[in-house]
Amino acid sequence: MEKQYIFSFVILNYITTKDTIECIKSIKNNCKEYKFNIIVVDNASPNNSGYELKHLFEEDTDVKVIINEKNIGFARGNNVGYQYAKEKYKPDFIILCNSDTEILNDNFCIDIIEKYKQTNFALMGPKEKLADGGFYILTEKARSKIALKLSISYYNKIIQNKSLTFSRILLKANSVIERKKLDVEKEYTNICLHGAFLIFSKQYIDLFNGLNEATFLYGEEEFLYWRLKMNNLLSIYYPKIEILHKRNHSTKASIIDDKERKIKQAKWHLDSAKKLLRALNGDINI
Repeated sequence: MEKQYIFSFVILNYITTKDTIECIKSIKNNCKEYKFNIIVVDNASPNNSGYELKHLFEEDTDVKVIINEKNIGFARGNNVGYQYAKEKYKPDFIILCNSDTEILNDNFCIDIIEKYKQTNFALMGPKEKLADGGFYILTEKARSKIALKLSISYYNKIIQNKSLTFSRILLKANSVIERKKLDVEKEYTNICLHGAFLIFSKQYIDLFNGLNEATFLYGEEEFLYWRLKMNNLLSIYYPKIEILHKRNHSTKASIIDDKERKIKQAKWHLDSAKKLLRALNGDINI
């Protein structure tokens, strides 16, 4: 008898009620022939978004809504749902997806299963179609120790500058050293996958309880890249799986003022870069 694979989806919600509902609908529409469950983790949305979702889905046995008492950040927030899924459902795959993402292909589950059978991957990332019709730009790898040191100096400049003229500096801080852009239509292994939509298999689930919790926001995928690399675990960018990513809806919705948003982002980036550098130096766990 063919094994029945179980898919657990974790959606981190913050303010974006409408996006989360659309994300849930896309999962239901594209996974209806498979065993799946959805865990929504609300990160203490100040607009009562979590309670709205809890009320809306209280009779839906496929959806569980968990409301955090405070905003504990991206990694910790996702891990609440990840660990709940791991303990309650014993899934074969856990998918961490931003609330502003939607699955676009109806072969989503079978494509993952078939690729897992072929490769035993630990982590898979999809092709990301953006709201403007373009695609998320892939790059080869995470930042090195040298690049992180340069990033930290750039982030400090942004915070000290406190103006709206630092978009170019922010771009430099994020990239620092020119990283090779990859073809989104091609398959790649062991590259730094984008954190908006991450598909974890049993190869990863059995070893770890989610993402590294050192950061509040940003840098999670780089921590993940180095964790996989150091543990000889396979990651795959697989363009046959395609999602829509509307990008930054919760960040933009929660911080209206553009100047304030950019300075806060720079501070979060700075904190994450410092912690990743410490991890690569062996001072904290990767």
